[in-house]
Amino acid sequence: VSFIRGHSIVFGGGYRISDDDTDVTQILFFDPKGRTTHLFNVFAQDEISLGRGVFGTIGSKLEHNSYSGWELQPTGRIRWTRGRDTLWGAVSRAVRMPTRFDSDIRVTGGLPAVLITGNPGFRSEKMIAYEAGFRSQPVQRFTYEAAVYSDRYDDLRSQDLIPNAPLTLGNSVEGHINGIELGATWEPFTVARLHGSYTWLHRSIASKPGSTDITGGEGNDAPHLATLQLFTDLRPGLRLNVVTRYLPALPQARVAGYAEADLTLQWDVRPWAELQFVGQNLLHDRHPEFSGGQPNLEEYDRSVFVMLTMRRR
Repeated sequence: VSFIRGHSIVFGGGYRISDDDTDVTQILFFDPKGRTTHLFNVFAQDEISLGRGVFGTIGSKLEHNSYSGWELQPTGRIRWTRGRDTLWGAVSRAVRMPTRFDSDIRVTGGLPAVLITGNPGFRSEKMIAYEAGFRSQPVQRFTYEAAVYSDRYDDLRSQDLIPNAPLTLGNSVEGHINGIELGATWEPFTVARLHGSYTWLHRSIASKPGSTDITGGEGNDAPHLATLQLFTDLRPGLRLNVVTRYLPALPQARVAGYAEADLTLQWDVRPWAELQFVGQNLLHDRHPEFSGGQPNLEEYDRSVFVMLTMRRR
């Protein structure tokens, strides 16, 4: 809506109702077995032209859910564009609302007793995100960008020791994550595009003072991620895409770092038929990417396949 000069306003709302019914298993169950939940939200956002290439955006979403009640998620952004350069910054608040797994789960592990229990008083996990970035196109075929962010987390999920009770899900973990993202795109020819990116991440998640949490904070993130992607048009109707990536070792549970490459050759056989030759994880026979703490890691194998897509004309 643009009924006020210099303003671009968007607003709306929604409502969702969900009903479920579950069965008891030897490993876990939900109490109550069935639940009906409601989710209501309204939102509004206004992008304001401040002149000289400067735009500000303010907005918020207000939600009400069946677990934690009302939740407010505001945001504020500012953007300055001059020629081919753009500088921006933002502050936002977001939440992860509770689910049945947080409030109603009961884990037995096959034993005749509940080992882990949900918490009807589980609160939403909260985050305040601070972001800033810059994007530039100094020449026609080259673009680069950089962004920094700092996210603050509170009331993260914990597994708390409570006397004479099973492990109880709670909100006694907090922390922060800081990061940098760099990227660049170069088009040496009209039929080829090369894109590279690098991400650095520092994570500090820990139990709050006085917490009885036994996990020390969930999450297992690599401190670095680098990617290089090549997109080419070999000829009209024939495209080749190559994506390579590198991740160092994960800290906990520890998984070795790896480099991998995926390749896709796409041929438009007819206007209504597309043939793809795909290779995934081509640099190694197999490699693990994460661990749930089990002694035997689940590994991803090298794979090659052909896919034919036909569309009805």
